[in-house]
Amino acid sequence: MNSKIKAVLAVVAFIVVLGGLKFFYDARVDEGNLDKLVQSTDAQGDSESTTGIATGDSDANSKDPGKSNPDTVPLPDATLYTSSGDSVKLSSFKGKKTIINAWASWCGPCKAEMPDFEELDEAAGDEYQILMVNIIGGRETKELAEKFLKDNDLNFKNMLFDEDLEFSQALQIGSIPTTIFVDEEGEIHIYQPGMLKKDQVLEGLKYLE
Repeated sequence: MNSKIKAVLAVVAFIVVLGGLKFFYDARVDEGNLDKLVQSTDAQGDSESTTGIATGDSDANSKDPGKSNPDTVPLPDATLYTSSGDSVKLSSFKGKKTIINAWASWCGPCKAEMPDFEELDEAAGDEYQILMVNIIGGRETKELAEKFLKDNDLNFKNMLFDEDLEFSQALQIGSIPTTIFVDEEGEIHIYQPGMLKKDQVLEGLKYLE
């Protein structure tokens, strides 16, 4: 292979890499926009850092979805996976108010709020839907997550797994649990790091109206 062909191939490879990077960064939500959607109060629980899994910062000890921010951010159309391994896009859940909870089985606050989220899921009906998104990576595996759910007899209609970390990276998940309130059109109204109680989730749901 002569030097001219090698040079052409090198340029093509460089363009492909740049294109891939542009796609990745275009798919991410700007962290500053997410910060605007975090609600502030002194009545909030704890969270666990996902350092080494995803990026982003949060102050989970001073958050509560008591008021909705007038600004919204489009929910990235990340790909997640069901327990059977089928892929599903977040856009497929449009059309209904959606509460997304990011969690892991090693996270104490995640486990503490899980029964409340199960109750909310059971009571959802047609008013809203809950997506439980397990963040895989670091200390978490799909097998550990499913064992935790089975051992604690926890059942959810929509249990999804972030196997490729596409969801975590697109939404800048820096600590868990993180709960995201999304309207019927796929717009994020509240982005809430930290543990939430049932009444707080119901309060946040009101601001999707």
